[in-house]
Amino acid sequence: MAVDIKTIFTELNTDDRLIEQTSEIIKSKVLFEEASELFTIVPGIKGGQQVAAAKTPEYITRASQGCGGNALNPDMPAISQKWNPKLAEIKIKYCYTDFMGFFTQWGLKNGYAIKDLGETEFMKFIYDFVSEAIKADMLRIALLANEDIATAGYLIDSAKNEFYDIIPKGLIPTLQYFTTVGALSDNFVPLSANVQADPYNLSAEYSKDLFRQLTRDVAFDQGQILCNGKLYQNYEDYFEDLAGAGIETSVNRILNGQGRLSRAGAPIVYTQGFDRWRKNDIEAVTGDPGVGEPVHFAIHTDKTNLQIGVDDLRSLEDMTFEYIGGDDEHFYIKANYMMDFKIPNPFDFKAAI
Repeated sequence: MAVDIKTIFTELNTDDRLIEQTSEIIKSKVLFEEASELFTIVPGIKGGQQVAAAKTPEYITRASQGCGGNALNPDMPAISQKWNPKLAEIKIKYCYTDFMGFFTQWGLKNGYAIKDLGETEFMKFIYDFVSEAIKADMLRIALLANEDIATAGYLIDSAKNEFYDIIPKGLIPTLQYFTTVGALSDNFVPLSANVQADPYNLSAEYSKDLFRQLTRDVAFDQGQILCNGKLYQNYEDYFEDLAGAGIETSVNRILNGQGRLSRAGAPIVYTQGFDRWRKNDIEAVTGDPGVGEPVHFAIHTDKTNLQIGVDDLRSLEDMTFEYIGGDDEHFYIKANYMMDFKIPNPFDFKAAI
């Protein structure tokens, strides 16, 4: 392998053009290829900025009262929220030998011959290496972050608190809070598997029945259903069982990966990351319902109602790449960005947790 990654890494940090190009590619992969499928990215948020939504009033039209008729003052419950972005910092360090090994394995995985790995391939490796790490973390924060997680004390390893207390509330803690708001009581349906002895033992039609409840009697336009991977797999298994019974309604497309599952016109999107983080970081004992976050979740709403706020789409450009030679011989990758999560209109969703 002829490439000198030490030289490339050093030049990368001193070349503004390369820094900007690298940041743009990473930003595109993180914010637009993955997170934007599940959430809406909102740039330009400021601390204290209002996020207010009101339930649309009804019963405002009546027969004319003529001159001097009384005006109506319809009840319009509102829940006020404010953006509270927090600084998320990335600072990773690898020794030369490990970093070279990662590059070599990346090359083999992507079909490159070791002798052909050069500067272009190393830059592609950097794009993938950094963007995949940031992408996974941003999704975890948006789903599970909780500023009070240390007090709650339900992480298996308390040393991981710092990876979860970055913003006030991600999606799941936000939904847990909304269950305590009386005006939102009709927004929730039971998810019985979360409190059964073995939450992973789902009946054959569990997700089908759950998704039916989430799409019935909603007072908003059909959006999407976002859920964890286990619930999606259960729904997928249901259709596979139908195929085994000889029912061919679009099953072939589903099994061949040519279509996306949906319910009542609402496409279903899912994240496998939630199941992994829930099991590895939060679930101390398999089948221990009620410990920490729910084992399963699903929410039906428009994607624009699930918002990751960032201070600026240029925020990921605050990135540095450093190589320290001598006895150290370590590579450093550093970046930071401000983010928060909100459901701006709490009246327009139906969820199960």
